[in-house]
Amino acid sequence: MTTLAKPIQSKHPVELTRKSSVGFWETMFKGDPEQYRFGIIPAVLIVVGCLGGVAAMGVLMTPIDNVMGLVIILIPTMAALSALLSVAPIKWLLNLSVAANVLDIIMIVLAFAFL
Repeated sequence: MTTLAKPIQSKHPVELTRKSSVGFWETMFKGDPEQYRFGIIPAVLIVVGCLGGVAAMGVLMTPIDNVMGLVIILIPTMAALSALLSVAPIKWLLNLSVAANVLDIIMIVLAFAFL
């Protein structure tokens, strides 16, 4: 039995060059990280919250001006924690938490270098 309908093949240049790419978080979680939302959220909450607190403590212990250091810690940490509360997409949450943790670690190292 044959059909008269022929499959439509797109010859658009964008579709010819498009390759299926897998992002960083898909390779880390072996699939869609959204499946692990209820495990990621508590881990991110604990790590970002505690690391931000330690970084703020370290900045407040230094004898130099503390306002700029606190702002550098506060904005990314609160952005990551706000993404938790707003039920943002999990990739946003993971990217914000990594950025907050990297800045917190940098500020901890700098703070304890000045003690």
